[in-house]
Amino acid sequence: SEFAGDRDVRVKWPNDVLVGGRKVSGILLENLGDSLVCGIGINVAHHPETDRRPATDLGLSDVEPVFQSLITHMRRRETQLRDTGFDSVRATWIERAYGIDTDIRVTSGGRNFAGRFSGLGPNGELMLRTSTGTVPIVAGDVTYTEG
Repeated sequence: SEFAGDRDVRVKWPNDVLVGGRKVSGILLENLGDSLVCGIGINVAHHPETDRRPATDLGLSDVEPVFQSLITHMRRRETQLRDTGFDSVRATWIERAYGIDTDIRVTSGGRNFAGRFSGLGPNGELMLRTSTGTVPIVAGDVTYTEG
């Protein structure tokens, strides 16, 4: 958030970072055998123009300080996870969460769900409060229907 200035920085489940409500970064995780591959994209100097998902960029020409900061913060979260467990990482994520207690639609595994984003479960899953109960969502595409 140091590069976002005083703009509002939020995390959108499961993998986006928003600045001022616009996507500035995304993360993609993929299992490859016994390994987990993490890809991170950050709009440093430019961003795509789309109507579907408004985006922004950091407005910087030098990527080096951004990536140095990313490495520092990733190490900090890794240490936090190792030293205090996932609950503290989860609490930190929730502090910056976008859309908790708002109505959402989720497409997951070819199924569509609608309800209220009520928080994160113990393993980071999205907890969706529906008319029939709370449903944990481990992967999916989220659309916010208010706000």
